Amino acid sequence: MKIDPNFLDPSASQNIGNTAAKPSSFTKSGNASDVDSAASDAGDTVELSGTLSEVQQLKTQLSQVPDVRANRVAALQQQIQQGTYRPGNQAIADAMMSDLLGPGATK
Repeated sequence: MKIDPNFLDPSASQNIGNTAAKPSSFTKSGNASDVDSAASDAGDTVELSGTLSEVQQLKTQLSQVPDVRANRVAALQQQIQQGTYRPGNQAIADAMMSDLLGPGATK
């Protein structure tokens, strides 16, 4: 028994991605155009959207943003050392809620 790797069972037609499985129409006629058209009909296709490139571009931009705003941290450290850092009650409550619920969840 010889197994044809190009044969697709017509009774098991399934949709794979956007292409439907088709039975192979490859014949041994010796005609080169028959072989070329059969090969192009049986091939899988892949389409990539522009979303991937947008995500990669955003990742690159995000990697350039520092995790810590050093100038803000230095200013707060200086205020704490001088004893002039006096956050208001609302600022403390907002920070506690933000820590508990996540950013943007206050009010």
